[in-house]
Amino acid sequence: MPLQYNDLGGQLGGQLSPPAPPPPVASYTVTTLAGTGVAGAANGLDAAATFNQPNAISFDTAGNYYVADYGNHLIRKITRGGTVSTFAGISGTTGKIDASGTQATFKFPAGIAVTSTGTVYIADSGNNVIRSITAGGTVTTLAGGGAAGGVAAGYTDATGTSAKFNKPNSVTLDKNGNLYVADQNNNAIRKVTPAGVVTTVVGSSTGVSGSMNGAFASALFNGPQDIAVTMDGNLFVADSGNNRIRFVNMSAQTVSTAVGSTAGYTDGPATSALVSGPQGLSLDAAGNLYISDYGNNVIRMLMPNGVVMTVAGNGTAGYKDGVGNSVQFKLPQEVRVSPLDGLLYVPDSGNNAIRVVSPPRSSPSSKTPAYKSAGAIAGYVIAGVVVVGGGVALAVYCTRKRSSSGSRRMR
Repeated sequence: MPLQYNDLGGQLGGQLSPPAPPPPVASYTVTTLAGTGVAGAANGLDAAATFNQPNAISFDTAGNYYVADYGNHLIRKITRGGTVSTFAGISGTTGKIDASGTQATFKFPAGIAVTSTGTVYIADSGNNVIRSITAGGTVTTLAGGGAAGGVAAGYTDATGTSAKFNKPNSVTLDKNGNLYVADQNNNAIRKVTPAGVVTTVVGSSTGVSGSMNGAFASALFNGPQDIAVTMDGNLFVADSGNNRIRFVNMSAQTVSTAVGSTAGYTDGPATSALVSGPQGLSLDAAGNLYISDYGNNVIRMLMPNGVVMTVAGNGTAGYKDGVGNSVQFKLPQEVRVSPLDGLLYVPDSGNNAIRVVSPPRSSPSSKTPAYKSAGAIAGYVIAGVVVVGGGVALAVYCTRKRSSSGSRRMR
């Protein structure tokens, strides 16, 4: 039986009619937002700027982009005008110095999320901590590192620096400002409140890996990489080591498999579809779950009717912009749906670039990223509220204004 919304915890509730058939993969257009394909740390205009294994991306409400530049140990910022700068960190320098902007240091920042007030949260994977950056650029440690503020890996639920993580790979905000952390090497999903209180949501209490579904007390994960939060607070998890997308029903406190079993590349019903080392997840306003299928070098989509399809890429590693299955990615780390323009942003780590996937609205090729259009944000109106994995807390999803006439790697 196809996987329906009600099987995923009543995301919308009630009875749903099957959605219209999806557009063909050829309808999705891919372009490059920033990066040249060559590793580096150069700032400047998007076409000349360089990155080194960008791992994650998020957005603020002003239309700026923030990138966890993993290989450079930096947090980069891309303005709406297309200018890339270093927001925090020292290029090529690892460390865990809490300071202002370019005086602070990171070690392999892997995940990023931005609140509606401009606070930037970082999964600082090499330091085993969660960092916080104010809108003004001041970096502090929110949680992790042990009481002395060290960087030793561990597994402890506690508050602030008394808590411990083991390679936190992503951070995702819910509507209440809580962070969900994919704690990769502890094989667990952790939660961090705005006050820094850390608890384990689900996964082994001792870091044991596995693929068991069922009640929270017995469910297991294997190297979880990313999390997407549904409108009603349930979770999708990119369970990379198990080659699966798992569904966490928070009210029933159960875990099930939404997609996958063994590594492979098969579209179709979720019960038989296969993925390979999924890294990133993100939900759009229609409830489609986008998947960064790292091992297959493609972007996939799980629709509300339980069907998986490929939206961009052809399974061959490479670097090519274009349409549908003519496109090539190389080790896409994450995928994020922007609440400002509805486009998909992909840190394409193997190509050291940020790619943009335009879903087929009236004309995918005519859709302009927010940073390219001075009136892009003003051209949208709030249509509702949805939390997209790793994105803006209480993020708005948007639709075009009507005219006056009417009508988210295992390293």
